[in-house]
Parts: sequence; C-alpha cells; structure tokens
Amino acid sequence: VGFLYSLRHPSICMCFGGCLDPLPICVVEFVSKGDLRSFYSSRELTIEQHVTIAYSIAAGMAWLHGREPVILHCGM
Repeated sequence: VGFLYSLRHPSICMCFGGCLDPLPICVVEFVSKGDLRSFYSSRELTIEQHVTIAYSIAAGMAWLHGREPVILHCGM
C-alpha cells in the first residue's frame, strides 16, 4: 500500500493509506460525484462529455503504465 501513497496525477484518485490486516483496506480521497459507474448511470451525457471522461481515464492509465515499475490496474 505504501507505493500507492506516492502516486500523484490529476486523473488518479489519491491514496492516503491503508492496511492488510484484518482486511485489505485502502483509504482514498473523497470524490463528490461518486464512482464512475454511479456517475454514468445517474445522468445523460453528451458525446463531448464521454470523450472528455475517456481522455481523462486514458491519461491516468497511460501515466500508470509509463512508470517504472509499470503499475497495472486489473479492474479496468
């Protein structure tokens, strides 16, 4: 969990800390509009909004994958 704390990018949620015992927990920043799935399901978006969101996701993923060592996000 320690390395997650050092990740800083505008398209990546900040991790403040976490633990592995008794359960794996990661404390991340509060996102006022909730998770991406809830955000998408609760409103109609224009094509421009879809493109903006997709670009932001791609920028964050490219940044993660461009680091040494590469960070893979298995939930995408």
